[in-house]
Amino acid sequence: IEVWLQTFSPGARTPIHRHSCEEVFIVLQGSGTLLLAPNSHMKYPGEPENLPIFPNSTFHVPVNDVHQ
Repeated sequence: IEVWLQTFSPGARTPIHRHSCEEVFIVLQGSGTLLLAPNSHMKYPGEPENLPIFPNSTFHVPVNDVHQ
């Protein structure tokens, strides 16, 4: 298991990417939007979802699902 603390500046974003492992995020402060393409590792992926992020929210990104 790995644990990371990341800080983003207002308006910052990551590139669209995927990982070969699961990710779990716990938001301590701030707000934003998670772009998540569920099942994007499959032949016919679902439409990307825009999920709100706010303090004390927790979210999970499955293995190989595209997100930003």
